[in-house]
Amino acid sequence: MKAIGSLCCAALLASASSAAFAQNFTYSSVDSSNKAVGGPDMRGNPVVGTYSTGTSTVTWADGRKSVDTYTCIGTTQPANNRIFDAHTICDAGNADGTYTAIFGCNFTSKDMRSTGCVGGLIGRTGKYVGMGGTITFGGATGGGTGTGTWAKSGQ
Repeated sequence: MKAIGSLCCAALLASASSAAFAQNFTYSSVDSSNKAVGGPDMRGNPVVGTYSTGTSTVTWADGRKSVDTYTCIGTTQPANNRIFDAHTICDAGNADGTYTAIFGCNFTSKDMRSTGCVGGLIGRTGKYVGMGGTITFGGATGGGTGTGTWAKSGQ
């Protein structure tokens, strides 16, 4: 259950060291803190929220590397009304600017410690302004890896 935050949080982390139009990247994230709240509901279904912080090492298609910090909040979704097991939102960035990542995640293990996620990126400040993109994440409680692409909005 703690995986929700770390997975996605982890995911978050693609820094834009370049303002070119399309920028592909891979990343590896590690939580420095992860706190879960909640537990099973009266039917035994998970009702959990997480708060995570950490860093992500981003490797750009041209081999450049950067490090982002992130803060993420995630929650499980009701069993009777969902396409994803959990949703997570993260704010991240570095000296180049800040952005938000929004993920939909499904558990990939029975213990709910591993997840696979897909999501979108929204540029907020600095080199990310006017940019959006896509991001994936796969991992377990404490960190994971993923891929993504930044592009100018409308492209």
